[in-house]
Amino acid sequence: MNNHLTGPIPISIKNCTSLLRFRVEGNQLVGNISESFGVYPHLEYVGLSHNQLYGELSPVWGECSNITTFDISHNNITGVIPPEFGKLTKLGVLNLSSNYLMGEIPVQLSSMASLIKLSLSDNKFFGKIPPEMGKLRSLQWLDFSLNQLSGPIPEAIGDYMMLITLNLSENNLNGSIPRQVSNLMNLQFLDLSHNSLVGDIPQELGELASLEMLNLSHNMLSGLIPSSFQNTKSLVLVDVSYNELEGPLPNNNALSHAPSWSFIHNKGLCGDYDGLLPCNSSITKVHNRRDNHHFVLYVLVSVIGMVLLLFVLVKVASVAYNRQATIVEVPRESNGDGFSIWNFDGRVVYKDIIEATEHFDEKYFIGAGAMGAFTRHNFQLDM
Repeated sequence: MNNHLTGPIPISIKNCTSLLRFRVEGNQLVGNISESFGVYPHLEYVGLSHNQLYGELSPVWGECSNITTFDISHNNITGVIPPEFGKLTKLGVLNLSSNYLMGEIPVQLSSMASLIKLSLSDNKFFGKIPPEMGKLRSLQWLDFSLNQLSGPIPEAIGDYMMLITLNLSENNLNGSIPRQVSNLMNLQFLDLSHNSLVGDIPQELGELASLEMLNLSHNMLSGLIPSSFQNTKSLVLVDVSYNELEGPLPNNNALSHAPSWSFIHNKGLCGDYDGLLPCNSSITKVHNRRDNHHFVLYVLVSVIGMVLLLFVLVKVASVAYNRQATIVEVPRESNGDGFSIWNFDGRVVYKDIIEATEHFDEKYFIGAGAMGAFTRHNFQLDM
């Protein structure tokens, strides 16, 4: 291992059935490994990482029942994980990271009761995390980061009582953070960043007495950062940026010394920390008052608009009703009398005109035209 070996792995390795350990990691080996290996009843350690190997994992590996470590990370392996890997009940370390493996995570992996470290990171796995994985009670290291996994984080995650490192970052996980995470009292490293997680940060998360690194950035988490983080003395690094968190930051040494980018792009975090406004600052108060004024103004304008609209509708309806009530058709039996309109009396009108003009006195003369002067002689009504 860690030399400058080149070329493919010899086919003759298939015949070395007495192999106990096979370690060639850290070289420049190439070639297709799909059919390079056989069954090795006594084999305990397989180290093929950091080479340029390609091909697919053979189901034959499942017959090597004494393997405790299988590391083929940082190669160009394709295909899926054979379900036969579930037969490796003595396997303690399975590292398939940084390859081009795809498909769903086989449920059969939950049968590897001795598994301590499981790393499938930086591949193309999709689908949900099998809840059956909670059977791996000895697991201390779980890394499914940089894949295309979806769905919620299973509540069975709380069954990994021995877990020290949990990395599910850069997937498509959704739903909320399960409160069962608080069962992981040995957890030191928790990274759930770059997913689509929603809801509050569980209060129980601050009760993890061994937690040193917490990364929840680039999600859609909301609400407050739990006050329980005041008691998390082991915390060293925190990143909650790019969420929708708000309210004051708990009094915690790791938070107070965190760089400002650890809190950016949130809804309204505040506190006596670098890059944040104090929660009782005048700027915050002015901002809140401005928001309240905008809300009151919006309600007031809406109410006035509704009242004006109602007034216009009533007015239009009233005018339409009055017009319908006053306009009447000219009866057919009026014999051409153009003044036969409701309550119109031509004789009364004529009498009023005579009195108002003092029998058409010349002082009321208003002019002459082609028909001559306007006098009472040419203003006659046949009454």
